[in-house]
Amino acid sequence: MRTAFTIIFLALIFSLPNSAASADETGLSPQGKSIIERHLKKYVRDPSSLVITRLWIEDADLVPLMACGAFNAKNAFGGYSGETMFQTMYDADSGELTDTIIEDDVNTARSIALSCQAFGLTEDDFKRIDLE
Repeated sequence: MRTAFTIIFLALIFSLPNSAASADETGLSPQGKSIIERHLKKYVRDPSSLVITRLWIEDADLVPLMACGAFNAKNAFGGYSGETMFQTMYDADSGELTDTIIEDDVNTARSIALSCQAFGLTEDDFKRIDLE
């Protein structure tokens, strides 16, 4: 059964468009993605299972930049819990993240979506990006 799942999973991965091209569209360096990933691991039960599924970085010359996205990680039962939205301010000069907000209810999700839209996020920008 596990072998069948692995084969199906690999087939799905190879049928997706090249994620490296999408990752470049964020304008964020691999180092910046790594910083965001390390930061988000503080908020999940199983840090080794964290997968950032969506990522958008504000397209501006300002510092810090608004970073919006979603991640998934395993819960206490060992299953993935579903996408959780986040927003944070990313300072590319210092590599620091501040003012991080993690979705914990419908109101927080709505607040994150509105904040990210105010910084220029559109639905088309919010694409699925696999950082691994």
